[in-house]
Amino acid sequence: MRLQANMAFRAGRGAEAAELLARATRVAPFSAEVHDELGIVLRELKRFDEAEAACRKALTLNSRYAPAHVNLAEQLKRRGRLRDAREHLQAALQITPGFEPTRVSLGDVLVDLGETQAAIDSFRELVTSSASPAPIYTRLGMVLRTQGDMTGAVEACQRAVELAPRVPEAHYHLAETLVVAGQASAAVEHVKQAMQLPGARVLHDAALVIIGQFDLVAVPGAANPAQYLAILGNRLCELGHPAAALKCFEQKLARDPWDTVAAHFVAALSGANPERPRDEYVRQLFDNCADTFDQQLVEGLSYSVPRELVAAVVAAGRVSPPPWDVLDLGCGTGLVGVEIAPHAKELVGVDLSPKMISRARERGIYGELICGDLMTALAVSDRYDVVVAGDVFIYVGKLDAVIPAARRALRPGGVLAFSVESAEDVRAAAGTKDYWLGPTGRYAHHADYIRSLAFSSGFTLGHMKKVRLRLENRQPMMGWLVTLLAAER
Repeated sequence: MRLQANMAFRAGRGAEAAELLARATRVAPFSAEVHDELGIVLRELKRFDEAEAACRKALTLNSRYAPAHVNLAEQLKRRGRLRDAREHLQAALQITPGFEPTRVSLGDVLVDLGETQAAIDSFRELVTSSASPAPIYTRLGMVLRTQGDMTGAVEACQRAVELAPRVPEAHYHLAETLVVAGQASAAVEHVKQAMQLPGARVLHDAALVIIGQFDLVAVPGAANPAQYLAILGNRLCELGHPAAALKCFEQKLARDPWDTVAAHFVAALSGANPERPRDEYVRQLFDNCADTFDQQLVEGLSYSVPRELVAAVVAAGRVSPPPWDVLDLGCGTGLVGVEIAPHAKELVGVDLSPKMISRARERGIYGELICGDLMTALAVSDRYDVVVAGDVFIYVGKLDAVIPAARRALRPGGVLAFSVESAEDVRAAAGTKDYWLGPTGRYAHHADYIRSLAFSSGFTLGHMKKVRLRLENRQPMMGWLVTLLAAER
């Protein structure tokens, strides 16, 4: 059955492979290998809870089965549980110390955890012992880039190209690093060696925009020229070239003056710093990503804010004993809702995006879902014990009305818990007083602004901790995790 399952899996028949392996576990219930293989297939089918259970079963049967530790680590990494993933990779390396793929995986997890120096040391050690060091040099270059060591990053990526001159990926990553390092002219020739790779055309054109050759960019030949300008603008923002990105969004806005996305990014990149974005922009943004939101955020960006936010509420110690009446502001697909639902008597969610509301409804945890803006949901008095907003105010900007409204919606002793990006960690935001709309299209807030609003709105500060909110381009995005305690009236 295992052979049949392997053949089915390779042929793209994952459900059939999972069924065959499930039968194999009943025939050989004490085989760690079979349970582990089942976990791999279930993971690819996105049946994550079952996949994790299968890997854990394998380790229960044989705690020294290294592949099960590695596969469980991959599962945990995809779910944003990076510290647990690291522990299992380290356990695997204790069993098979020299196994290079596991050492590479551990290095990747260290990067995602923000332990970049440990990752750099690990990759530098690996390149000295690897039989195929080129991809490890590329990884080393990517990590050095996150540290701001552009000279070291370029040298590492150049070494990868020297060792693997016919590998398109090596040229692509060198070109990307050169663009970030301000050497866009040199990047053009290398990206030409990787044009068959996804994203290479955009990287090539981004380099042309930076060096002032906009007339050579492939906008007219694109299937949707306006959309291509937006893609190119976003890519330039990621690469750290906001002035070049602004040119793209200005051209997009010139083609369609009613384009809310282009208008938002022109405001962000020109330093306009509006008090809030248009509702149409926020609605469109989240409607467009609703179907893949959870996967992108949790798996791609190692997002753990919902779990940490609810833990902070529980630790606040001021709110009445659960179950609570809870309002989930900007509920999205319900990531925060899932974490707080076990503590909730009534759980109400609100979001501007109809598609996000639809996804949240599928979870079956909300007693009420409101498709509308935050202030509409907050237009009540003394209704809630807890109000939560996980990464919501980054799409609001000015909070002068929102924080007092949340206080009125809370019962005495209630808790407002939220996360914001930290303006203190953004060099370009240093001169702003309260909040700053950056090239990501999101707002960052200053801690003093949050404190001042809290005190003037009738809150006391319960918890304000600097945390890593998510990864962005493999770099930690820092923010504040805040709980405000509603004063007794």
